[in-house]
Amino acid sequence: MMLNIDGTPMQVRLERMQGSPGPKRVAAYWYWIAGRFTSDPIEAKLFQIAGALTSGDQSAAAIAITVVETDDADKIKAALQRFLDATPNLNTYLTKLAKAR
Repeated sequence: MMLNIDGTPMQVRLERMQGSPGPKRVAAYWYWIAGRFTSDPIEAKLFQIAGALTSGDQSAAAIAITVVETDDADKIKAALQRFLDATPNLNTYLTKLAKAR
């Protein structure tokens, strides 16, 4: 699913969450590696390796947002995008968080 993260369109991965009590949920997730977002786990690992080999920034995070599952993909996308729109500057926040460690 394509979402705008910090104003930039990006493909994110979706997973149905199974086995939890209450309504079924869908999780959208992606990675933040040294100031870059990606939803590709191989690319994320390559970013980490590059940081380690160059003694560069090795900070990383997995980001996941969940919403109640519905048969309407547009409603799921709209709910996720509303959250992201209310959370501007995610990259800046994660960068500050990494530097504070």
